[in-house]
Amino acid sequence: MSAIAERHILITGGASGIGEATVEAFARQNAKVAFFDVQKDAAEVLIRRISEMGHPAPLFLECDLTDTAASQAAVSHVMEALGNIDVLVNNAGIGLFGNFVDQSLQTTLGMLQLNMLSVTELRTFSQKRWCNAERVISCLSLVFSDISRLQVTQLMPRPRVTSFC
Repeated sequence: MSAIAERHILITGGASGIGEATVEAFARQNAKVAFFDVQKDAAEVLIRRISEMGHPAPLFLECDLTDTAASQAAVSHVMEALGNIDVLVNNAGIGLFGNFVDQSLQTTLGMLQLNMLSVTELRTFSQKRWCNAERVISCLSLVFSDISRLQVTQLMPRPRVTSFC
C-alpha cells in the first residue's frame, strides 16, 4: 500500500485540468479524496471514471469559492465526512483577459476572492483546524507578458507549503 493511502485530501478546482489529474492521482493511491468545483457535470464524469477503475470514489461538493459562506459550509461538510485533512491542494482559479477598465467590478472582485482570498481562507483554516495537515499545495496556471511585475507573497516558499506557478 502506498504512503498516501488512507490520507485525507481536499482539492479545490478538481473537475478539470491540473485539479482533475490531481484528484485521479490521489484516488489511484487509495487516498480519501474530496474536491470542490463549480463544474458539476465534469465532476460526475471524473467520479464515474475513477469508480470504474476500481478506486474509491471521491467526495464531490459543488462549491463556488467566491462565496465565503458556501466555501466554509463545504469545508465543514468535508470535515464531517472525512475528519481531519492531511493535504490541501489549492488549485481553483480564474483569469481575466482584456483591459482592466473593461472588466466589471463584480467580475474583478470575484476573481480576487477566488484567486487570493479563498486560498488564504483555506490555508488559514487548514493550519488552525486541521492540526495534522502535512502539506498545503498551491497551483497557479498563469500567463504573464512581464513576469518581473509579479509579486506573489502569499505563495512564497515556507515550511509545509509548496507552490507551482
